[in-house]
Amino acid sequence: MSSLGIYFGPKIISLVETQGKKLLKSVQIPVPAAGIDPEGKVSPEAKLIQLVALFKDEFRKNKIEPSEAMLSLSGKELIIRAFEMPMLPRSELRSAINFEVKKYIPFKVEDMVSDYQVEFNKDSHVNLVLFVGIKKESLDKYIALLRQLNIKISTIEYAAFSVLRCLKLAGLGDRGIIAVANADLQGEDEANFTVLKNGFPLFSRDFLLTQAQEELAQGKEPAAPGMALEKLKTEIRVSLDYYMRKFSEARIQQMYFVCNPENRAEIEAFIKEMGLAIKFVDTGKFFGKAVPFSLYPVKSYGASLAKAIRGHLKIDILGKRLQVERPGGAAGEIDIQQQLAALVSGLNIDFRVIVLGIVICAATFTLGAFRVASFQRALDEVVRARPQLAALPADPTEEDLQSLDTEYKKKNRVLNEVINKQFYLTKALDIIPRLMSKGLWLDDLYFVKNEGRVELALKGKAYTGDNDKDLSLVNELVTNLKKDPDFSKIFKEINIESATQGRQAEVAVLNWTVACRGSG
Repeated sequence: MSSLGIYFGPKIISLVETQGKKLLKSVQIPVPAAGIDPEGKVSPEAKLIQLVALFKDEFRKNKIEPSEAMLSLSGKELIIRAFEMPMLPRSELRSAINFEVKKYIPFKVEDMVSDYQVEFNKDSHVNLVLFVGIKKESLDKYIALLRQLNIKISTIEYAAFSVLRCLKLAGLGDRGIIAVANADLQGEDEANFTVLKNGFPLFSRDFLLTQAQEELAQGKEPAAPGMALEKLKTEIRVSLDYYMRKFSEARIQQMYFVCNPENRAEIEAFIKEMGLAIKFVDTGKFFGKAVPFSLYPVKSYGASLAKAIRGHLKIDILGKRLQVERPGGAAGEIDIQQQLAALVSGLNIDFRVIVLGIVICAATFTLGAFRVASFQRALDEVVRARPQLAALPADPTEEDLQSLDTEYKKKNRVLNEVINKQFYLTKALDIIPRLMSKGLWLDDLYFVKNEGRVELALKGKAYTGDNDKDLSLVNELVTNLKKDPDFSKIFKEINIESATQGRQAEVAVLNWTVACRGSG
């Protein structure tokens, strides 16, 4: 079964389909103009409709049929914080973490879906906490999009963590304290800088090497190519300085870099000047062919490997969101592990009780086995006492067996004739989506067979932004159906029954119905 990774970047939505660790397909979807909307003039419903249409069109063109997907989100969508906390009882840990997080977010904790992971630091005897959160309205936006596409979301994760799987695939170890940086100096993607200790993040920072998406939309000139490299150096210095002030005793032992091949020499010289060892990750080996470097497919590829490569991190934002949706949503955020810890705390186990429990279980098993054996003996007696079948003589001859075989074959032919005369729509229904153009989608269909006549009605919508073009798309569909030899063989009459203007989510669309009639 294939896996689909989706990375929602600032300028590109990247889709990567993999089979195990092998890349099957890679698709890049430019973020639509409705996504660049600093003044908020485009409604969320209109944005959703446009994105759904884009995804469906790309799925159809690239023959991708996903049932679930792993999402990778940029840092601007998430709150990523790593901090230290003293040893606390599990029952108090959630409240203490929420209190600490309030220092870093400009809105209420209640407006956010979050999860955390705790790692005990043996050196300083404190807890290291990784906190990941997302605003509920942002998370609901992605959930609504994937629901419209009938795709189940398997995981939602931070894009920099998706890249970490590529390190594992390249055979690079994560023991000790390492820094991982990824940057595309020619694209307009988000760059990341992360420091990990034995696979657990201590520090993470995101930055853009070009103008933000909103600045580009306002007509500002993009930065010169050489400026991107200088800005990268500055951001790495700032990140390292901030990290060393926070974790002065945890010195970085190795740095891994994911970047454009043509810039590696300058980056290597810069990192070595700062006294750090550096290794570059060759992402081209993952894709199996020479492709221009881009972080977009690297991040979506890493997300698609969520099931194939298990990492050290156990953050589950989606799981926390589902807990909140259940009845008693406030209680849904309580950590189950905390409940179990509170249940067994102070429990004194007596060895004699364990022995007694084993004896009871053994006695129950023995009694059950005895009853099963008794039932089996009774069943065998019933089988032996059952009467002889009337259709077969007690001592059948060869002629009796041949006569019985002939009768059964005659009945079998009758049944096959009944089955073969059934009318099957499988091939016709498979043809319809292949003939639908971009901007055209199907809402409903129904099929009627009556007295040798068959009728298939197709109902759907068309949207291109131009009413005349909408109707042309419907006429094109009818023409394509008539030209298709397999479809027209079944349905001789194919006509537009109705085409009326309507609205959906404040957008003008064309509601259409096509009737297909034939004999069956």
